[in-house]
Formats: sequence, structure tokens, C-alpha cells
Amino acid sequence: MAAVLVGGASGLWRARVEMTGMPELIALLHSFVGLAAVLAGGNGHLEAPDPPANLTAIHHAEVFIASSSAR
Repeated sequence: MAAVLVGGASGLWRARVEMTGMPELIALLHSFVGLAAVLAGGNGHLEAPDPPANLTAIHHAEVFIASSSAR
């Protein structure tokens, strides 16, 4: 619930943007997407540090994509 409140408050704060401020808003939103990808990949690594052999390639691809999208 706290995360929803924080996210809602930051959304309301950034929602009123003039058209000249749109590139900055899009960059901010892309940063959140990168953060979500890093957290998803990190969680996958913490939950299954040694995945079964048939899932190893998928696991490594997930962590690689998550880490490369955050750049």
C-alpha cells in the first residue's frame, strides 16, 4: 500500500507537464522501466541461483536483458 501511495504521489507531481517537458517525462518513465527490469532479473537470480539445466539459458537471458536495459 505504501508503494502505491508513493507511486501515486510522484505520478500526480509529474502528471502536469507542458509539452516542452515531455522528453524529460519520457526519460523518467524509461528509468522506472529499467529499474523494474533490474529488480525482476535480480529477483530471478536470488530465487534460483542455480536453476535446473533446462532453464539455465532462459535464466541467463533474463538477467542479461534486465541488466542491459538499465543502461
